[in-house]
Amino acid sequence: SSYKLAWWDTEITGIEGELTEVRIDCNGFGRMVIPGETIYNIIRFKLGMKGYPLIHGSAVGKDGIAHLFSARGGTGKTITTLNFVKRGFDFYSDDSVILGNHEIFGFIVPFNLRFTYDIESLLGMKFSWATKRELFLKRLIYYVTLGQVYLFTTLEAKQVFPQTIRERGRLNKVCILFQAPKFAIEKNIPLKWATTDI
Repeated sequence: SSYKLAWWDTEITGIEGELTEVRIDCNGFGRMVIPGETIYNIIRFKLGMKGYPLIHGSAVGKDGIAHLFSARGGTGKTITTLNFVKRGFDFYSDDSVILGNHEIFGFIVPFNLRFTYDIESLLGMKFSWATKRELFLKRLIYYVTLGQVYLFTTLEAKQVFPQTIRERGRLNKVCILFQAPKFAIEKNIPLKWATTDI
């Protein structure tokens, strides 16, 4: 498969067995794009076989009660999560969560933040000169390639929230985020596919 400047070939064997092997051949840009997506899909499939769906979303909570934010990529799950945690909420996950038996299980992966955000102000932390140089180079690559190469800044969750990470919580609410020209909250939207058992 390919995406902009990246290309890759993937071979997966033993997907339904206990031992699964993945072989990936790609160019340099492919290394930045596909490893996570390939591994995610395998993890999602394996968890689904065991009855635990892996949901693309972020989650926060208080006192063991969790709230899930689901949305398409780039809608604002990470920013929403960061703002909740800055206001005293616990952190479960930023990108994906595991659901099962009315609970959320944290699926911790590194943050992928867009360089267009003022990340230092957002997180309330100061970056080293090396990290600032990295951000500058990513912006430069983006503009030189006319948007063909868009790199993210990766931060470890433990580096950002060392005291607030939680492994599991009771699912209380599911919020679906949409991109829109203005801010609004709509409650109790009827969904034909919604079920009461999560």
